[in-house]
Amino acid sequence: MGENVSHERKILLDRDTVEGFCELVAYKFMESRHETFEMQNIRKNHYTKGQIDVLIDADNKYGFDAVMEWMKSGEDNKLEMTNLDRVRMVRDTKPPTPAATISALLVVPPVTPTPVPDTLTLKGISWFGTHRFALINDATFEALQSARVRVGQTNVTVQCLEIRRDSVVIQFGNSNEKEELFLRSKQ
Repeated sequence: MGENVSHERKILLDRDTVEGFCELVAYKFMESRHETFEMQNIRKNHYTKGQIDVLIDADNKYGFDAVMEWMKSGEDNKLEMTNLDRVRMVRDTKPPTPAATISALLVVPPVTPTPVPDTLTLKGISWFGTHRFALINDATFEALQSARVRVGQTNVTVQCLEIRRDSVVIQFGNSNEKEELFLRSKQ
């Protein structure tokens, strides 16, 4: 935002909207990594006073480019859930500078997905106070939480039933079959 939003626009933008946009970027990054737990935490956070939800809905309906353009040159200082169409109301801006044109031509290589095990693997367990967290493949869980987990070239729905000191008890989808995954010992 420091490089792409004018000083005048920054002054006019609602403070919660600015924080909401930063959280939207974090949310989209977590979404690209399939980190559903972190995505839920971003949405639960109340310090954007609901703007994260408004911006996520605007992104889903109109796309991230529309939200970015609105942040740079929108007519309003804040979006409202009741009128998401306002995200398309932007002021005309000056033509891009030569430096902006050159930077637009730069090609950024696509992010390669992190390698994923061909089986469910318990990668770690951590505690924060009374909260326990387990990392299974590329997904973070709390007890009784369900999420889609990447396994090889596919995704499976897993519910983490219990987090123990060195293992977790899980079940797949709607199945009643339980499985215990253990931490691998470091050798």
